[in-house]
Amino acid sequence: MAGAYAIKGIVAVAGDSMLTLEGSTTERAKLLYLAICSETAPLDTQVHMEVGHADGTVAPIGTAVTPAPLDPADIAAKMTSEQTMTTEPTVYGIPLLNVGIYQRSHYQFYPREGSEFVTAATANAVLGSRIITFSAGTPTMSTVMHFQE
Repeated sequence: MAGAYAIKGIVAVAGDSMLTLEGSTTERAKLLYLAICSETAPLDTQVHMEVGHADGTVAPIGTAVTPAPLDPADIAAKMTSEQTMTTEPTVYGIPLLNVGIYQRSHYQFYPREGSEFVTAATANAVLGSRIITFSAGTPTMSTVMHFQE
């Protein structure tokens, strides 16, 4: 049985990725769950956020995030993840998920079985979540992803 893992990332800059999940030539990851919320004092701010594939021409560079197994008996994840990007993935394609949320609320996404977002089995294949715009201020937003290898 394949393992399931959780990762979390944060961002406070519009246009930056919150969290990336990076595939490899031998592994693919399937998104099982996604949650987005604010970690700062609430303002009257609208947040536009997307999840999508990046083309993988340039691998993202950021702070490594160690995936935590949902079952503590599982082995370490083979996939890598990053937050707080210093180099963004090259190009995000058509969004797989495009949502606007109010900063005082949170958003959860559970893909229907068989319709999960999956990373490509290529080097530097990226599935990422990013903030597109804030209507006001610079709230710190976070996202949690559960994925299966």
